[in-house]
Amino acid sequence: TLHSILPSNLGLFNRVIAESGSILFSVDLDDTNALALTKQTARLLNCSNENVEETVKCLQNVSASTLMAMYFLAMPNDFTFLYSSSGELLNKSLFDDMTRNTSSVMRMFQSIDLLAGTNVGEAGMEFTDLTGYQKAWNFNVSQGIPDRVLCNIIIPTANKEYFKACDDVSAAVCHHFLQNLTTGASLREQTQVAMDVYSDLMMHFLTYKLLKLHADMTSKSTYQYIFAHTPTWELTQERPTWLKGPNHASELAFVFGLRDWYPSNVQPTPAEMELSHSMMRMWTNFAKTGLE
Repeated sequence: TLHSILPSNLGLFNRVIAESGSILFSVDLDDTNALALTKQTARLLNCSNENVEETVKCLQNVSASTLMAMYFLAMPNDFTFLYSSSGELLNKSLFDDMTRNTSSVMRMFQSIDLLAGTNVGEAGMEFTDLTGYQKAWNFNVSQGIPDRVLCNIIIPTANKEYFKACDDVSAAVCHHFLQNLTTGASLREQTQVAMDVYSDLMMHFLTYKLLKLHADMTSKSTYQYIFAHTPTWELTQERPTWLKGPNHASELAFVFGLRDWYPSNVQPTPAEMELSHSMMRMWTNFAKTGLE
């Protein structure tokens, strides 16, 4: 979706497929933050060096899996996407220009067909995001997410990104989602609410907002998908028992072919093969013509 708004991309491609994410999610264009995260990753890998070239060489000798593991370990809990840019392509005015229909950003966005969607179980990411808070808030994320964690961590974090951390907004959102929970609600019931809030605020709402923005301003095709099948095997293996529906990224195997993605010792069901074939057909038809 970032490429769908870059003015320099105008005319280079005709359509965009965006899966489980939107440029409307919090974006940090401050190189200082990106550099700090890189330095912390280097320290965890014993690659830290005053000489930048030596640090880069050291990082290039680390396996991709180890590098990514240390990168996410170094990432702060109030995670935002970090882009590093000289300013030639990325700058904060890009997102300001998304409010003006006549801007070069919107001319690019209006020129493409858009297919975007989410998975029912996007809250599976919450399992990783909340792990670092367990000790301080006395809970086990594998067992569930109590409402105190929802109101003191999940909602304020989203609030910080969308509403400049106004405490009244956090309190109102907390009340809205918890008002139907009865006194003494079970941990399972509290967890379900936390899942719904997380999925809506971090994924579903932002994808819907992007799609609506596109549909309202262009005659180009706008499609939304929702992936609801819980697969036999999932790319994200750390799956909490409380998660319902397909985890974040679980649709990828179906889009690109189960035989190539499923491990050799896992056999997809006939229904899964049929679903995968249908998705591949719809995705490729959209890529060719902008129609499903």
